[in-house]
Amino acid sequence: MAQDTYAGNPLLKGAYQPLEYDKETIEDYIRCSKDPVYFAKNYMKIIHVDHGLMPFDLYDYQEEMVETMHNNRFVICKMPRQTGKSTTIVAYLLHFALFNPQSNIAILA
Repeated sequence: MAQDTYAGNPLLKGAYQPLEYDKETIEDYIRCSKDPVYFAKNYMKIIHVDHGLMPFDLYDYQEEMVETMHNNRFVICKMPRQTGKSTTIVAYLLHFALFNPQSNIAILA
């Protein structure tokens, strides 16, 4: 038996509750599924040491990195330390996992 709310919170829908999407939401979902840079810029947040939770504003080289990963099967990035590589890769992997539900993802070091 499905409940209308999750954990008694009226702001959260319970499991198996039907959702209705308007045309704009569907169009935005389709755009997110096709463009990982748009998805990262508009729906991802990072935690900054001084500013707390803030939007993930990608630098140009990070956008290029995401586009390269999206368009190529194998990618090698030769980059210095502290350039946001891990965060950028995780942003792309999150996009990939959300829009490719049959996928398996592993991060090996």
